[in-house]
Amino acid sequence: MTRIIHAKWFHNLIKMFRIQKITRWVFGKITPVFRYRNIKYRIKTPESFSIAKEIFFDTTYIQFLSENPIETFIDIGCNTGFFTTLLAAYNDANTLEGVLIDADPEVLEEAEWHKQANNLSKCDLICAIVGPDDISSAEFYVSDFNISSSAIPFDEKHPFPIEASKRIEVPVIHLDQLIKKKFKDKRVDVIKIDIEGSELDLLSHDLGYLKQVDWIILEWHKWVVTLDATSQKLEKYNFKVVEVLKEDTICGLALYENQYLSGEAL
Repeated sequence: MTRIIHAKWFHNLIKMFRIQKITRWVFGKITPVFRYRNIKYRIKTPESFSIAKEIFFDTTYIQFLSENPIETFIDIGCNTGFFTTLLAAYNDANTLEGVLIDADPEVLEEAEWHKQANNLSKCDLICAIVGPDDISSAEFYVSDFNISSSAIPFDEKHPFPIEASKRIEVPVIHLDQLIKKKFKDKRVDVIKIDIEGSELDLLSHDLGYLKQVDWIILEWHKWVVTLDATSQKLEKYNFKVVEVLKEDTICGLALYENQYLSGEAL
């Protein structure tokens, strides 16, 4: 199935028969709402079905959340906010404090719906790219498949035969400043990073602020970076891979722990 979904002919077929536009129109009209434990989530685009499956029905995140209470978080590349909604299913939504960041205004509208539907009043939404403090804005490439939108252009290295439907300019937010403003001296329980190939751009700058973070869940995209490369960057800040939560031919999801938690840090 994965090979078919990633095949050029499959995407050309979708484009030829306008399947993506038709299904988006249908979901925009009916927008089914589902329940998971004590929370609600909705599907407004066809690609959101695959995200919902991974978030709510696979064990990718659930084992970690069932064993580690979360009160504070940052979701970088939050898309429609499903991960935050899952956090609310395993923790107290009224006290859950976090920041959802994405550069695509359309998916942030859905993230806002999930925030309101699940009473996540202490969570903030920011339309931006996370980057270094010497840049104030950057280009972002929006795809018709919103799960593939990216801060880097779609070139011949990209495994999916997709193109940017539009290019927009968005602010660049600086994570160290965000943590100081939002959390002050509080620990950040977890940062989730899913930024479609921009992992090394994020990890190549000063990450001293990570001393305030306990866990990182990072998706690495194999056409751009390896797990070893991201791990080498994070090891400098006392983070170690404790589990690969999922992996396929395109990407993988790794759980990193701050070694000060386990007492292994030097």
